[in-house]
Amino acid sequence: MFVTFLTILIFVAATSEALNCTNPGGPKAVKCLESFHVFIELGDNAKGFNISNKTSTTKMIENCGKFNRCRRTLDCLIEQKFVYAVNITLMFCDTVQFFSKQFIPCQILLDARASECSKNWNPYPKEIPDKVKMAEIQKVACENFFGKHGCMQKEITETCGAEMWTGFKKNNLALNTIIGACKLEER
Repeated sequence: MFVTFLTILIFVAATSEALNCTNPGGPKAVKCLESFHVFIELGDNAKGFNISNKTSTTKMIENCGKFNRCRRTLDCLIEQKFVYAVNITLMFCDTVQFFSKQFIPCQILLDARASECSKNWNPYPKEIPDKVKMAEIQKVACENFFGKHGCMQKEITETCGAEMWTGFKKNNLALNTIIGACKLEER
């Protein structure tokens, strides 16, 4: 499937000169598509990505940097599915960057407090084989997306400040958009 997707993307990149773009189908675009391949492989496994694993996070940030530096070579590609995939990738990269860099000091403080809210917060529960039970577990997790009665807002604001809460909220909503775990109304 990936080979087919990559072939289509290369074809679109190579033929997009007809769109009067500045030769987006050249070697730079192909090289950029190769770096994009890492994120396509991640695909459905984004939910299982371990943000606390420094090795995988460092590698992902490196891949995000490579992709971010070359992504402008893909701007003339107008296929909506591809544009969506690029935007989701950039969103994922921003989220990984936030949680593995900016949020770490706050996470340490939250862990030290060891509050019930923080300990019980889990908007992305581990999958279980029983689909009916999993649907119920996910429903409860979505109802408490930012903790029971929204307690994570209070917890993070008191511990780390309002700006950190804003970043935490923004990046968790982005992560939810990527994973598609919860259908959330504007929060």
